[in-house]
Formats: sequence, structure tokens, C-alpha cells
Amino acid sequence: MNTQAAWLAPSYATPAQRAAEEWGERCDDLLEQVGLQFFSRSDLRNHAQEYVRSLLVGTTMAESILPAAAESGAFWLQQHLLGRSVWDADSLRDFTMRYVVEGLADSSGPGVLVLDETAFKKKGNASAGVARQYAEALGGAVSCQIGVMASWSTRTGTALVDRELYLPPDWDTEPVRRRNAHVPDRARHVSRAELARRIVHRFRTRAPAGAAAGMWVVADTQLGCDRAFCAYLEDQGIPHVVGVPPDHPVLPHPGWRRVSRLVQRYAEEREWDRLAVGSDTVDAGPWEWWVRRIPSEPVQTAGQAAARPGGMARWLLACRRAGDPQPRRYFIARGPVDVSLYDLARAVAAWRHGRDALAGATERCGLGAYRVRSWHGWYRHITLAQLAAGFLAVHAGGRSYGSAPWEPGPSVPWEPLSRVGERR
Repeated sequence: MNTQAAWLAPSYATPAQRAAEEWGERCDDLLEQVGLQFFSRSDLRNHAQEYVRSLLVGTTMAESILPAAAESGAFWLQQHLLGRSVWDADSLRDFTMRYVVEGLADSSGPGVLVLDETAFKKKGNASAGVARQYAEALGGAVSCQIGVMASWSTRTGTALVDRELYLPPDWDTEPVRRRNAHVPDRARHVSRAELARRIVHRFRTRAPAGAAAGMWVVADTQLGCDRAFCAYLEDQGIPHVVGVPPDHPVLPHPGWRRVSRLVQRYAEEREWDRLAVGSDTVDAGPWEWWVRRIPSEPVQTAGQAAARPGGMARWLLACRRAGDPQPRRYFIARGPVDVSLYDLARAVAAWRHGRDALAGATERCGLGAYRVRSWHGWYRHITLAQLAAGFLAVHAGGRSYGSAPWEPGPSVPWEPLSRVGERR
């Protein structure tokens, strides 16, 4: 009877208990796979698995393994895992990328690679890459580390897949700081846009087959104002949407070539369309969209202008809250000639979901809760935190950190204005 009762017990479990059991089994399976593949020593494998489990419950390993962690040596286990042990964080990064892309696969359309940056406030000058620098996330110039992050977003969900640590220029000329922070010789100062370009290239070459085909890239205003980064995406034929400030120039005509003036001149009230493309936690309330095709920027070759390859068109996109007469944000997009307004708006929605995923990884998976100063320690912690956040997003079936999946929007007829510059 006891055996029969034990066999029948799972059927009487509550939905919450069954969900928790399934969650634990999936987590154990993932960590077992990661441990066997990336950590050759059994003790290191156990430390890594406990570290990820601690991140999944929103604490650091030193706080969660044992009640008296500081006295018991858990802090030193953490330092050993992130600092002195031997394992390849980049290989684990690629595994996480494949795990997220496959776990959030959606057959209804291509995914979106969302590029953004975040800052980690730090005291002192010993942590790799730390400097007094401007960080939008912290509201000004503060002493911090800055990481360029990438999220993969589909209608199923959004999760982090890649990371790069920005190295300020002063770090190239201070060998003592570099040595103390274990910054490798190959690591030199490059712009954040160059780090983002490397991430895009890496995703296209290492993501599962088919994921990069037709994907969109979305970035914020800092990358949107970097002409070299946008030129790279255009030259590679990658559809993209980048944020731009209101005074960003897009046409050669003086006086009204900037995006805000263009929208003010041409956006009639009846042309604003309201679309349902998912929740928006940046600003509450529904959004309205206006889009027009604009002339493409020529490529300067040997003093002559040439058309960019790829058969793609260039678009100006503005969005505003419903009922607000003034646009809130402006974007420049480059995509297929037959792109729909819904495709462009959905890409912007993916950017917002990417920011939600980044905030969720910080709040729920300890993305910024590390106690290491070394270069490789930063990469190792961020990689493990992204694995934890990726598991939560995949297991949640798409509702990562409060973001609702995209909802099909209405079919909105509109005619692209192919040559805005001709209408004076």
C-alpha cells in the first residue's frame, strides 16, 4: 500500500508543487549538462552548479550556500571559481547563446538581436575597466564599469546572450593597473560601437543555423549616432532599427533635415497608427506610430557617391503615447522595401523587452552582484548570470521578467514616401 500511495502521490500534488518540481528537474538537467561539458574537475563542477543555483534565487554563492558563509569559506570558493580556476567562459557564453535561441525559437518570424549597455557602480580604481565615465543607467558621470550587452528577443520571450566589458582609454597606458586586474595584452581600448559590432558578428557566425537569417538588430541612441556601426550593419545587409535624438540629421536639405523637423512637417494627425506590439514598461500606456521612407545615405568611394548594396530601404520612425501630440522617440530603420509598419514597431518593442530582460537579470539573477576585480572574473560572473537568466526566460515560456509576448497587430495600410526630399 505504501508503494502504491507513493506512486499515486504525484497526481495529488498541487499545480504549484508540480511546477516547482518541473522547474527543479529542468534546472538540474541544465546544470548537469553545463558541468560535464565545461568543468572537468568534480569539485569545480559542484561549485559552478551551486553558484548558478544561488543566482537563480537572487543571491551570491557566499550568501546562500551555508548559513555562516563568510566563516565557512564559501566566499573563497566563489573567488576560486571566478578567479583562479581553469575553465572557458567564452565557450559557456556560446552554449548559453544556443540554449536561449533554441529555447525561445518562434516559427512566426525572425528574432531581434537587442544591443544595449549597462553600468556597474564601483569604488576605487582596481576593478578592470573602472573609470569615471558617463553612464545613462546611473544618470551621469560616475565611477563604474560599463558592459555592452546583447539580448535575443522573439515572440516567445527575451533573454541575454552576450556581453563585452568596455575598457576606457586610460587603461591602455597603465601597465600596473592592467597587471593587477589581469587584463590580457590583447584587450585594448575600442569604442562601445566596436564591441557591439563584434557581438553582432559573433552571433551571426555562432548562433544556431537559421537564427541569423532575416534577423533584425536594434540599438539605442548611442549606437544609432555612430556612423561606422550603422554603416557596418548596412554593408552586411542586416535589417536594423536604431534610436536617434530629435536633432539627428537625415537629409541634406538645410533647415528641416533633422528628424524632429521632418516629423513636424509631414506627420499629419490621421497618419498616426496605434499598434499592439506587446507591453511597454518604459512608459505606461498605448503607443502610436508614424513611419515614412527616406532617401538612403550614399557611400563615398573615391570622391563619388555610390548606392549601398542589398536592395534595402531607409525609414524614419516616430512613436508617441496615445493622446500626446509630441513624439517621444525617433528611430532610423533600414530594412526590406516591403517592410510593414508592424515589423518596425515590433523591433522597437523588442528593444524595450531587451531592457526589461537586462533589468530582470540584474534584479533576479545578480548580474551586478559580483565581488571580483579581475578581467576574467567579470566575464565569468556575467556569463554565469546570463545562463541563470536564460534558464528563467526559457522555462517561463516567454514571460521573462514581466514582459508580455508580442501580440499580433492590425494590418495597417500605408504608402511609403520614397523621396521625402522632393517635397519642399
